[in-house]
Amino acid sequence: MAEGIVKFITYILILQRKKLPSKPPPNLVSVPRVLFCTGVPPTTGRLLTDDASPSLCCTYKPYKLETTKHIQYNSTTHCTTLQTAVMANVSAKSPFNSNCLDGKVALVTGGGSGICYAITQQLLSHGCSTAVIIGRRLNFLRSSAAALSKATGKRVLYQQCDVRDAESCWEAVQFTIKQCGKLDILVNGAAGNFLAEAKNLKPKGFKTVMEIDTIGTYNMCYAAYKYLAESKGCVINISATLQYGATWYQVHASAAKSAVDSMTRTLALEWGIDGVRVNGIAPGPIADTPGMAKLAPGIDGKVVQDMIAEGIPIGRLGRGFDIGMAAVFLSCEGSGGFITGDILVVDGGEWLYKPPMIEREMVADLSRSVEKKSRDMRPDSSKDGRIRSKL
Repeated sequence: MAEGIVKFITYILILQRKKLPSKPPPNLVSVPRVLFCTGVPPTTGRLLTDDASPSLCCTYKPYKLETTKHIQYNSTTHCTTLQTAVMANVSAKSPFNSNCLDGKVALVTGGGSGICYAITQQLLSHGCSTAVIIGRRLNFLRSSAAALSKATGKRVLYQQCDVRDAESCWEAVQFTIKQCGKLDILVNGAAGNFLAEAKNLKPKGFKTVMEIDTIGTYNMCYAAYKYLAESKGCVINISATLQYGATWYQVHASAAKSAVDSMTRTLALEWGIDGVRVNGIAPGPIADTPGMAKLAPGIDGKVVQDMIAEGIPIGRLGRGFDIGMAAVFLSCEGSGGFITGDILVVDGGEWLYKPPMIEREMVADLSRSVEKKSRDMRPDSSKDGRIRSKL
């Protein structure tokens, strides 16, 4: 999710660092559509116009911007108007039976807000008799538990817990067993993140994210293993797509989530014989979540969402509902019973995205042109004895 937000912030910072020229660059007067190139050295900005002819533009330091921008110059101020995609109006109707998780008990770290709140709601809506949400802010947990209970009509308990502390995790699991008598589903969603350049990120900050995301996930798995083995239950570790390649200013979170993914596969290998399935979910950018707000501070939420949606092949941001459905799928024996050690990416294709080098309408004509030129190429013996291709 953070990768899409970083792409947006990149654009904002570019505009702040270098004012637009008093007149639009000559090659853009008649070419309102441009592509920001990826893979450009961090000291030079480059634009590709529709005819794919490169031209140097104002110097800036782009981060990782991989999205097509439609730029239109105003005749007086030359400011830019961004024509962005609008989120699709997608219905939120579950394909699962409402009792597919009948009678199960779920323990969700970070269940008081954001993605994990949505996961908790969907687990309850699909048959879980009780959910226990844990986190560090007691008042916040209390209000979230009340809201979840009201929305689903199910029993929702809460327990204060810092996942970095193994003893605190043990107490949370024991609370669940004491109150519910068993544990069927463990969702590890507690996480910490922020934007930081590696050169400015102090070891303490790096350590904190590793402790919350990675150590916290292991602490919970370790504390819950015995009871999950008894119930033949499952674990869902919430991951990310930041580490699929590299993401600017996310060295801490990328390292932490890489470790979580490795842990997911290893625990699946070791615990499968005990009937415990361990999987992960890697969400993409999810609208209206604290993670979005934290990584794009001071920027209008609607603007952020529209901008990020441009870099998602499906054309919209994800919803908490999307991640909740993934969790139900993996938790239900009927759908996920033969799945373990897998990381389910739910991001609308965002991590795969790269801007097209040419417009879709131009592909066929360009392909024919290139094919003709390639057929006309022939080897040519030069005087120096080398073989060259010659048109």
